[in-house]
Amino acid sequence: MPTLGKNAKAYYHTTAGTALASMTEMSEVRDMTTAPDIAEIDVGTRGNPGETMPGEGGMTCTFDLICTTASLAYIALRTHQQAQTKIAFAALSGAKSVSGSEGPSGDWTILQLDRQENLADAIRYSVKLKCGGGDYEWATDGEEAGT
Repeated sequence: MPTLGKNAKAYYHTTAGTALASMTEMSEVRDMTTAPDIAEIDVGTRGNPGETMPGEGGMTCTFDLICTTASLAYIALRTHQQAQTKIAFAALSGAKSVSGSEGPSGDWTILQLDRQENLADAIRYSVKLKCGGGDYEWATDGEEAGT
C-alpha cells in the first residue's frame, strides 16, 4: 500500500546538529517537496572530452507553512533566515517513531521565507531549505528515535 502524503511529518530544532529524536514536529506544513541536487563534475580530458560523472550534491526542500506569526516553527525559521544560520530539519514519510518512516535529516539553510496574502486563503509562507551533501543523512525506520 502506498504511503499517503498526509502521513508525512516535518521536524525541526533551533540548534543545528540536533538528533532527530530531539526534534519537534512542524505541524503547519503543507505541500512539501524534497529533491536531491546531484552535482555534475567534468572529468573530461583532451582524449575524452565532455565526460562527466555525478558528484556530491545536496538536498532542496520546499513547502508551504500555514500559521500565525506566533507559531514557534515560523519564529524559528524567520530567526535563522535573518541570522543566516542553519536549522536542524527532517522531512520524513511518517512519524519519526514509526518503523519504515524515512527521509532527509540534517542541518539546513533557509533560502526563502516568502509571505503570501491571498484574499480567499490563509496567510502562508513559502519556504525553501537547502543543505549540502555532508550536512544531511537519510534517516530510516525511526532509527534516530530509538525504535
